[in-house]
Amino acid sequence: MTRRCTCGGALAQHTIEVPIGGVATLDDIEQWRCEICGQNAYPLATLQRVEAVFHGVSLGGPRAGQLVVDDDEGMSSMP
Repeated sequence: MTRRCTCGGALAQHTIEVPIGGVATLDDIEQWRCEICGQNAYPLATLQRVEAVFHGVSLGGPRAGQLVVDDDEGMSSMP
């Protein structure tokens, strides 16, 4: 089954690196990009992972560097 963008275009899977607060980089971040409009979409678990690490690093809290893993297959878009 092909994943589709809201514009109707097919989403192609890529992996990217995400810098976190200038002190760390997350590798192998799953990203889906529309082949027509270029909109990016991310699985919910990926967004939660990036958010958890970003907040842990920026706040220096007890969750710093920890990853949140969620088996949810939902997709979310991010500008």
